[in-house]
Amino acid sequence: MNALLAAIEEEGHKHGLKLNRAKCEYLKFGNAGHVRFKNGEQIKMMSEVKYLGCLLNNHGDPGREIGIRLKNAMATMIRLHIFFRHGDSTLTQKLQVFNAVISSKLMYGLESIVMNKSVLNRLDTFQLKGLGKFYRSQTTFVDRRFSNDHILAQANAALQREGKTELTTLSEDHTKRRITLLAKLLVLGQDEPSATITFNTDTLEPHNYGKKRVGRPRLNWLSCTLADAWREANPGANEFQQRNASHVDQLKNWAQGYDKKYQWSTRSQTLSETFGPYGNEVPVTPNEFGPFGAEAPMTPED
Repeated sequence: MNALLAAIEEEGHKHGLKLNRAKCEYLKFGNAGHVRFKNGEQIKMMSEVKYLGCLLNNHGDPGREIGIRLKNAMATMIRLHIFFRHGDSTLTQKLQVFNAVISSKLMYGLESIVMNKSVLNRLDTFQLKGLGKFYRSQTTFVDRRFSNDHILAQANAALQREGKTELTTLSEDHTKRRITLLAKLLVLGQDEPSATITFNTDTLEPHNYGKKRVGRPRLNWLSCTLADAWREANPGANEFQQRNASHVDQLKNWAQGYDKKYQWSTRSQTLSETFGPYGNEVPVTPNEFGPFGAEAPMTPED
């Protein structure tokens, strides 16, 4: 890590760039190392950092990030209270607004993590609170009839009357998103850096990154998502075994079904052929380009 950091500083210096050392942070996993800048100054060691707008911590626990997202999504839902509670729009229209404005903000990028049951229940509880606003329902403390299952059944019954697809919970949506992401990685394979750093593209075995962190094991994204994908591809089959070559082939064939829908391989090939204004061709500067044309500019003697 020290060698890589020094190389980044050296390469950046060639282009007039330098790291802001006050903003550089080191998030440790397992045993702490001594990561320093080229001049020997040590990087700040943190237990939690923000990266691309998301909170990462040294426990690999998404609970805090989900909590902050739920807080922000709840603030948005409160601002839309009048529309959800008293608006004369149909249920489908309200659901479209809820999914486009609130659910998308809450679920963005979460397919790259795996959550335990308690965190998934928090997502479903939040979704049902939104549905409760549509129906002006009371809490179960006031009226025991308005249970979560009752509200969800009401929503699906109304959607059926309008000829729409039944509602799925956010926990089910999260599982579907994870499975879709895995299918994309399986389809693109060696051509996708996210796939090559996640698993061996031939065996689907995870890479060995050395000693694990201290503490009890956390849920593993790859193993959990492979198991979910295997259950979808082979309902009622035995658990997925990564070392079984036939299972790996079956999963890759299953992923092709998703590729037909999303066309990842086609778009990846098209992008590599047509990226940029010139595609695969080397841009050629015309002779008459610029104020001097093909002639080199000359500085007057006087």
